[in-house]
Amino acid sequence: MKKHIVISVSLIFIAAAGLLIHLQLGQNPSSRSKASQGTSNINTYAAATEAKKAESAALIGNIVKDTENIENAQNYEIVKKEIDQKIQSILNIKSASSNPYDIIKDNKDFEYLIQQKDAGLRCMLDKFRESNDNGLKEYIMAIACSKILDEDPKEKKWSTGRGWYDQYTAKEFIVKSGFLKDIYIISLDSMMPVDDGLNSGMKYIAIDGSKLRYINSSEKSDILKHFNSKYNVKALDASYDKLVDMGMVNSELNCLDGILLNISKIDVIDKKNVIIEGYKYKSGLGAVGVKSKVTFEGGEWKLESSGMTWIS
Repeated sequence: MKKHIVISVSLIFIAAAGLLIHLQLGQNPSSRSKASQGTSNINTYAAATEAKKAESAALIGNIVKDTENIENAQNYEIVKKEIDQKIQSILNIKSASSNPYDIIKDNKDFEYLIQQKDAGLRCMLDKFRESNDNGLKEYIMAIACSKILDEDPKEKKWSTGRGWYDQYTAKEFIVKSGFLKDIYIISLDSMMPVDDGLNSGMKYIAIDGSKLRYINSSEKSDILKHFNSKYNVKALDASYDKLVDMGMVNSELNCLDGILLNISKIDVIDKKNVIIEGYKYKSGLGAVGVKSKVTFEGGEWKLESSGMTWIS
């Protein structure tokens, strides 16, 4: 396939070169003898040359792009076929145990599924979409997908393969819908009244933007603007370490002149319910953990509940 690309690109450049020669030979000799039209002809010729160069480059780019798309599609079909075979091979294993984790233990075919990474994940997600089955095959695919995504086994809340897929699609929906910014604002806001004595005399609110996953810099900026406006103090994107580097932490007392809000965990239950855990920090002896549930109701996200999980 790559040889075809090289030949096609070479032919295009040859054709473009021939066209430029044709343009040169096709000029009117008498026009060159007229000084008043000389500059105009040169500019016209240069413009035509650049236009043809751009046209050729665009055509070459399209050929390369189309070829890459074809190759990607072909590679995907190859990987998909291999994954089908590997999954079937796993299902054909005669095991004394019905536990999926026992079946895949030290299994090279299962390891192959994980090694395909993004391509493997895409293939298995497609298989979930193409069927409503919820058996051993789906459970094995769910384990593989979870490993590819590097999900923490300790946070596993699904008991079937379809259960994992439903949680995945709910999270994907919330991320792609753009709701996450509002969810973050609500959950971070819910920390403010908890042990509100920590807020006394605060000169700023720091929010660790690196923990606000799946949103862009513009959305993070909107969150800071919300806190700046609502609490009438400076809001900045900073972790504890960054605050130390900025000289905004009293090293002797390990205390801030403001407060630090941090998201430590986000758990998408379904498309309308999200649980977020985080904390508010003032000092080593002045911090509180908060767990909030945010629910979509009446066309908007609202705080359903919020409570303290720990205090220091």
